[in-house]
Amino acid sequence: MSIIKFGVAVVGIRGTIGGITFSANKHGPYARAWSKGSHPATPRQTDQQSYLAQMPALWQALTPVQRTAWDVFAALGAQDLINSLGETYSISGFGWFCKINIRLLVMGRAARVAVPVQARPAAPTITDLEFPLGPGQTAFVEYPSAEFDPDFDLVLEAAQASSVAGKPPPTDFKEVAVLQDPNDTETGFAQEYANRFGTGNTGLKGFVRLYRQTTDGLRSAPAAADFVAGDGTNYAPGALDYDGMTDWAVRAGGLTGAANTETCTIVGWFKVDGGNGDFRTFFGNTANHYNLRLTTANKLQFLAETAGGVAVVNIISDATFTAGIAWHAFAISVNLDTPVAQMVIDGAIDDFQTITLTQGGIMDFDQATYQFGSRVGAAQPWDGCLSSFWLDVNSSLDIHDPAVLTIFFSRDNGPQFLGSTGQLPTGATPVIYFPDGDAEDNVGEGENFINAGPIDPCGTTP
Repeated sequence: MSIIKFGVAVVGIRGTIGGITFSANKHGPYARAWSKGSHPATPRQTDQQSYLAQMPALWQALTPVQRTAWDVFAALGAQDLINSLGETYSISGFGWFCKINIRLLVMGRAARVAVPVQARPAAPTITDLEFPLGPGQTAFVEYPSAEFDPDFDLVLEAAQASSVAGKPPPTDFKEVAVLQDPNDTETGFAQEYANRFGTGNTGLKGFVRLYRQTTDGLRSAPAAADFVAGDGTNYAPGALDYDGMTDWAVRAGGLTGAANTETCTIVGWFKVDGGNGDFRTFFGNTANHYNLRLTTANKLQFLAETAGGVAVVNIISDATFTAGIAWHAFAISVNLDTPVAQMVIDGAIDDFQTITLTQGGIMDFDQATYQFGSRVGAAQPWDGCLSSFWLDVNSSLDIHDPAVLTIFFSRDNGPQFLGSTGQLPTGATPVIYFPDGDAEDNVGEGENFINAGPIDPCGTTP
């Protein structure tokens, strides 16, 4: 391979001439001998080739008037394209016929005969991005509500690079998601990204381009900026500070989805401000039908009873937690059918003490009243900050599996984005998900709680 420095007459070359390929990377322009590219025959590539193979016959089936309409459409300035050198160029009516119809077929829509009649849409807005820069990491792009309603499809492209060093983002973007008229506020793309780029991406920088596409195949410009995720920890939820006296939240009248069960998975983040040597509860009821708290020995304890008040779970962490500036991440998984329990503290498996773990026991999560930040009746109030509490009573996830754990924990044990309703870990909405530690904002299946006091934001976040 050779490098090239252009003069005033020629400023750039792309393509292959006489067996020499001209291109450019982050270091500048270069030339190298042409070689045949790889042909991995991925399902997406195979589909694209199949669609392309259909185009000549579809074009020939058009009437002369219809083909002329496509030629006129292609000649309009609005259809000008930009090449990798930043220069404007145009393609033929047949070229646009192929481009539009392949877009539609990839989206799962029918090919069209007539030229598009809808206006080209404006670029969408990206509000947040989590990029999978290591195995098992969450990947999503977030956008405002109704950004694609009612008539726009979504196209998401991604690329990665080891360094940009002041250069423009990479140009070799690949489609990682196509969705018809999405009605959510985020789109996940971890699996498709892994299929395209692999999973050994730690230390790389990621880029996405998000497009609106009309139902007749016209595509917007990409989202106004390429978002770069530095190290997979760019998701930053809020947190609330419970004062240990009058701050708690209550839910009376039951909680949708909170069934009596043999299984549960609980994940969250906490910071201890005070109360060393006291019981401090951040999720509990009057008795111990369910109770998640710190003990008088400053250890994390999870208790559960049957509806008749018989203890079936009582596990206590080996780790201790005292007042300080540090945030702590925890995950607890219980399956009483086996029975087995797991506990992870700050990303490490905890050698917890098992007091009670009853095979076939049923944990009584189906209560009339629930309390967050203390037990029901304001006993054992929590003195500290809470964030990103997640409770699912239909699963007992294997949190000893690093691939499962990284769904919840980033590399520095911070929270990962779990979806707008907390659905990403299991594919279903959990009973409770408080992304910001605020029980008044439960985006899980259950209802919102009511705060008993004006709970202030925490001065730090996990």
